[in-house]
Amino acid sequence: MASTHPAASTTGVRFEEATPADDAAIRRLLRRTPMPGDVTIGYEREPSFVRSLKPMGTETQVTVGRPTDDPERVVALGCRTLREAFVDGEPRCVEYLSQMRVDPEYRGQDLVEQGFRQIRAWHEADPVPYSYATITAENPAARTRLVDQPDGAIPPFRPLADLHTLAIVLRRWRLRRPSGPDDVTVSRNPSDLDGVAAFLREAGCDRSFFPVYRTEDFASDVTLGFDPKNLFVARRDGRIVGTLGLWDVSGHKQTVVRGYRGALRWTRPLLNVGLRLAGAHPLPDPGVPLRSVYASMVCAAPGHEDAYAALLEAAYRRAAASGAAFLIVGGAEGDPLLDAARAYPHVSYRSTLYTVHWTDAQPQPSLDARPPAVEFATL
Repeated sequence: MASTHPAASTTGVRFEEATPADDAAIRRLLRRTPMPGDVTIGYEREPSFVRSLKPMGTETQVTVGRPTDDPERVVALGCRTLREAFVDGEPRCVEYLSQMRVDPEYRGQDLVEQGFRQIRAWHEADPVPYSYATITAENPAARTRLVDQPDGAIPPFRPLADLHTLAIVLRRWRLRRPSGPDDVTVSRNPSDLDGVAAFLREAGCDRSFFPVYRTEDFASDVTLGFDPKNLFVARRDGRIVGTLGLWDVSGHKQTVVRGYRGALRWTRPLLNVGLRLAGAHPLPDPGVPLRSVYASMVCAAPGHEDAYAALLEAAYRRAAASGAAFLIVGGAEGDPLLDAARAYPHVSYRSTLYTVHWTDAQPQPSLDARPPAVEFATL
């Protein structure tokens, strides 16, 4: 439903709540705002932006900026998503801020602040105790605007943890790696989803911002694109001690190569020859999505972190057989899963997890004993 009190900007851009009719215009904006780097990457949402929001949470409010002289165009975007996640060991309603975009033609104006005024109004009308956001290291402009030099309606962003994303290169043929401890068995496609969901809640409560999963979520849009057949379960002495799911989000969210620069622009053909000889997929041409799957619902019971090695090896083999080029593994600095994943050839990039404080009284999660563990497939 559109906001009844849109915010007008002095730049000739009007902010209001998005409607389903804005879907195509939002997707055009996403295509126009890729992330620069040696590989320019577009984070896109085809064929429906509205549907792609379903796994992010139970409710998402979207603000869009429209030029007053071209109201069918969207030149700025921001999202506020509510979902249930664990904070300090308890299920809480948390708020995730994401999809902050401004069309290149409109940058350098006050659109970021204007968008935050709308999001702040939504937060004040329906406040939640914990808010968070992520910013990639490849986006220094966003870090400067939101973290280093916030003003007006932009709330303080306080760093919580460094996040690492590893794109493990999948090879169709390779020597088999050690698959973890001898007393850990890994199976796929569990029949007891009730037991898996209970384990995810029991183990996930020790991780801040880990989603609260219930059995019914496996058959709903909360896990849009996820097939429980690709859920791996590690057991020790018959008891579940770890989980890892392969989540293919390509049906609603894509990572698209938009270009190469620097040396990679010229060396890519030679590099692709080497990748093919090694049994890996070549780097795609501009305009082609990366074929990847995410490691999701990743949990290990306390004291059983060694199960990650067995889970990751089983997931690697399954992902490689599916035709994917990369297995995406994410975690906070110090996460044992990252130690297991770094043993595989990979490309890594870094981002920062921030708590967002609309008021000075907004609480800070207690992370001394509970490290963060966001669901990277839904970011």
